[in-house]
Amino acid sequence: MKKIKGQAFLILSLTLLILAFSQSAGAQPGTIKGTIYIKELSGNNAYKLTCQNFVVIMKWTIPGGPPRTVVEKTQGEGDFSKRKCSYSISVHADRSIEPSIKADNSMPFDQKSLEAYDPNLKLKVKPNKMFAFNFTVKKISCVLLK
Repeated sequence: MKKIKGQAFLILSLTLLILAFSQSAGAQPGTIKGTIYIKELSGNNAYKLTCQNFVVIMKWTIPGGPPRTVVEKTQGEGDFSKRKCSYSISVHADRSIEPSIKADNSMPFDQKSLEAYDPNLKLKVKPNKMFAFNFTVKKISCVLLK
């Protein structure tokens, strides 16, 4: 019984320590969600794409001491035949966030290209709020060489 109480105390202490550290670092959560629009699709293997092949990436730096870069990723969801996918990702609020998108490499493509976003764009989310941001994939080409 004492061992169980000791383990519970240790878990509670670690949880409170992590909570105190995240609050002191200003780690308030926010959410970015939106739609991924696919404008042009080409290539002999493009028909195999799904929304899950699109990975949304949000990157930001935590200041203070040596700067640390945090990267969060999520896959798209939805019906790719409509050329429209959705995503939702939790991020730190009040940080300058760099959004990007890529097509994952789990598909058998010999050549793949994706034109999607402005790499100089920065987003900022308020604590406990949702920020809407849509990606437009101008063109994706997926070719399997035979």
